[in-house]
Amino acid sequence: MSTVLAVLKRLEEAFINENIESPRVNAEVILSKVLNFNRMQLYLNYDRPVSKVELNKIREIYRRRIKREPLQLLTEEINFYSYKFVVKKGVFIPRQETEILIDVFLKEIKDEKKENLVILDLGSGSGVIGVTIAKLLPKVSILSTDLSFEALELAKENANLHKVENKIFFIQANWLSAFKEGSFDYIISNPPYIPTSQIKYLVPEVKNYDPLLSLDGGEDGIKYIRLIYEEGDKYLSYGGKIIFEIDSNQKEIVEEFSLKKYSTRIFKDLNGDFRVVLATKKET
Repeated sequence: MSTVLAVLKRLEEAFINENIESPRVNAEVILSKVLNFNRMQLYLNYDRPVSKVELNKIREIYRRRIKREPLQLLTEEINFYSYKFVVKKGVFIPRQETEILIDVFLKEIKDEKKENLVILDLGSGSGVIGVTIAKLLPKVSILSTDLSFEALELAKENANLHKVENKIFFIQANWLSAFKEGSFDYIISNPPYIPTSQIKYLVPEVKNYDPLLSLDGGEDGIKYIRLIYEEGDKYLSYGGKIIFEIDSNQKEIVEEFSLKKYSTRIFKDLNGDFRVVLATKKET
């Protein structure tokens, strides 16, 4: 009977042969999922036999992975800001770089020393941004909105998982159309920002599994960023702020947008790419 270590090595080699990125990580995550281990436990139990039933489950997940189904969908979970979240097919899979949004927000409110904030999580997807903020800050009220019913249902599931469902109000809406002006201290969003023509060049794990609605930023990639800038200030309270994610090559055009209505700072991610915009509403 095969041991954990033997199966791990075979799985890694198979992923190398299929040109799967990070083959060792893929092998570890899949084996951990099937055996109900964390990755450390794999190596503490390297000589444990793997049963035929477990091997069949591993083979099934392997076949899905080499068809380029995302690893996160195979395990149905991700880690975001050190918290576990459920992910499902049909809803955008959050990226690690989006954690920078949370970092920028937390630093900003720490400097301002504000409490009892009202926050709009615009285009919530699986809910990782709103739920993370609700867990970290006891005195916030959050409205999470998405056009997708499936996304909102998943966001609610994640809110229940983390026991913050009473701090978040979920509403199906097309961006800002459902809200009163002057309602929010912060609008936080990871909008679609990929130009339509570039989507076909994305890796299969993204273009074939993430909803097009969550990727397509229009012809120039800034359709929704433009909308946030042009309309967002109306929905902010006095001194309100917008925090959102961009592609690094959109930095200059975002700075141009901001001149009239906002004071803007742009922050880099861990790779050194410009990633998060903090726009403060100018008061006239």
